[in-house]
Amino acid sequence: MRRIKLSRMFHPVGQGAFYTERFCTQDNDKEQINIVYDCGSTTSKEHVKTQIEKTFKSGENRENIDAVFISHLHEDHINGIPDLIEHCNVKKIFFPIISDDAKKLLKIRMIIDGASKFTRQFIDEPMKAIKELKGGDKIELIGVLEDEGSNLTDFGEDDDEDRNPTDSGEEVFGHGKEGVCHRTCNSGCNVSKGISRKLDFWRYIPYNFKQISRVENNSKEIIRKFIEYLKEGRITEAELEHFKEGGITEAELVYLKGGRITEVELEHLKGAGITEAELEYFIGVGITGAELIKIVETGNNPDKYQTNIADLKQIYKRFPGGLNSNSMTLYSGPKTFAEYSMASEFASVLNEFESELHKIRFLTRKNKGCYYVFGPWHYVSELRYKVESIYGKMNDLMEEVSERNLRPHFLLDDAIVEDYTDAENRKRFQKRDMLIGCLYTGDYDAKYKRSFNKLISKYEYCWPQLGVIQVPHHGSEHNFNEALIKRGLACVISAGTENGYNHPSEKVISGISKKKGECYIVTEKGGGLRFDISIRFCR
Repeated sequence: MRRIKLSRMFHPVGQGAFYTERFCTQDNDKEQINIVYDCGSTTSKEHVKTQIEKTFKSGENRENIDAVFISHLHEDHINGIPDLIEHCNVKKIFFPIISDDAKKLLKIRMIIDGASKFTRQFIDEPMKAIKELKGGDKIELIGVLEDEGSNLTDFGEDDDEDRNPTDSGEEVFGHGKEGVCHRTCNSGCNVSKGISRKLDFWRYIPYNFKQISRVENNSKEIIRKFIEYLKEGRITEAELEHFKEGGITEAELVYLKGGRITEVELEHLKGAGITEAELEYFIGVGITGAELIKIVETGNNPDKYQTNIADLKQIYKRFPGGLNSNSMTLYSGPKTFAEYSMASEFASVLNEFESELHKIRFLTRKNKGCYYVFGPWHYVSELRYKVESIYGKMNDLMEEVSERNLRPHFLLDDAIVEDYTDAENRKRFQKRDMLIGCLYTGDYDAKYKRSFNKLISKYEYCWPQLGVIQVPHHGSEHNFNEALIKRGLACVISAGTENGYNHPSEKVISGISKKKGECYIVTEKGGGLRFDISIRFCR
């Protein structure tokens, strides 16, 4: 039986993200595995550097970072990576592969943020950007491919790994991309044993999501306007045929007739490589054709258009949720899906049983050895029948557990939460019933139904064991969905105290409270949030 200690830390870096997980055997603290998710801050890069130095040893005892996962290529999530590489021995970096069109959007964001040379270079030439750093030539870059619609590739019972080749270590990695990464892996693969063979008890599952929900949301408005314009006669049948023959979409026609873009501007943007989806998004959120041309030209010629930066920042503020086409989420949790799935189902049935039983008790009273019914007999009879039916379900579940020989792969010995988010009111408490799975979401857009359902379906078997979630995009209301939250879930928000975006949103904090989640806001002023978890693995 192995005894493992996991220390999961949400570091105080302000408007950014720096999260670490450290595994060590309780018999040998020197035998460690270190994992990092995101490493950056726009509040001050010095906050990240300070946390790196506090967390990891340097010099002769320089520590290894077995894997770094990057959610997306924004300054506030990656500008601390050069400091991390300088301070530690980083072995692998996982990052989301993005399209050329997405790179154009990122370049615009970099201009607005005044991004570092490293961040700008990493967008186009990741391998070169890393190699130019001291010690970077020893790091392996692994690009996580965009999700193509399939669910998790390797979930199932862990007894038979041969039928799950993507769960067997190095096999999860494919060929690299020249100048981009040494190797690639598919979204949904468990990469744990590709990181270290010693992580055979754990799962790290990244998903590189392409976020299109906002474009789709704008499409509804386009269809409505198109029909409206046709009825009003603003789009004639002749014009419709003319535009169709010229390869112009209905969305573009709506924008043209609505005066939001001219034909000249449309041709210019198409020539510059702006896609139909991007055009729908930009124009759909109120950016005019002229403004879009300014953004594109500035992105392609940043040195020439420095005077446009202030204007661009004003334009950018109109984007709900920001310019972010991809976000790579990461699930971190134990390999015990069958047990958790069964336990969750059993708990659900048990809750139903207790609820119905309570109704019967409420309607009956015992007096001198006899029971008296306060309520319609037929209703009480129905309740009794329902209770007996649920009891039968519980017995069936217990038999299934016995037949499948399911047994716990691990026991939770202890869990300590150290809440230092408020520097003046530090808390340390025990949470023995804590679920230890964690979902890191980066800036994932969970607000809209389709993107939310996609996230849920991809991590279907993880939800029952989820005890911690990083709330998307620093607590922005444009990325949040209340349905993510469940009772007792630790909801962590990273945000700067003066960030200019009103992060976190009061609506998000209220939504977490409404669903009985536990909200922790980690800023640059507190001491962060740490979960120290002791686990005994049975095999």
